[in-house]
Amino acid sequence: MEIESFYLNILKESTSTIEEKFSLDIRLDAASLLITKNYFGDTDNQLSQSLIKSFFYVMAEKETKPSDVILINKGVLLAVTGSPIISALKELERNGVSLLCCGASLNYLKMREKLAAGYISNMYDIIEVLMKSKKVITI
Repeated sequence: MEIESFYLNILKESTSTIEEKFSLDIRLDAASLLITKNYFGDTDNQLSQSLIKSFFYVMAEKETKPSDVILINKGVLLAVTGSPIISALKELERNGVSLLCCGASLNYLKMREKLAAGYISNMYDIIEVLMKSKKVITI
């Protein structure tokens, strides 16, 4: 009950954002996103594809951004010609987010020549970025 009262009192105090209410550290500097597929969730369907699109467009608009986005396996499909999120990825790059695309994945999927955002990377670079990151968020 004590915890419930605490949260209710905080919510009554102001209409500020949840980050301000709970003083959350929302800075993702030195955080990396590891994207392993071109959809959100366990199943590749219209909803999952819509969610990943929304995720990247919202991230491109938000002030808080990761330092790196690593696309590996089918995640590289998000950065090739015809992907519905190319403009969001390019906006992230313009805002200083490093976008690494796994060269082995691009080769396997025969998409190397269709890369439209980010740069072709290798496992050495990917591991280097992951090991230097304070946080890694896998999607």
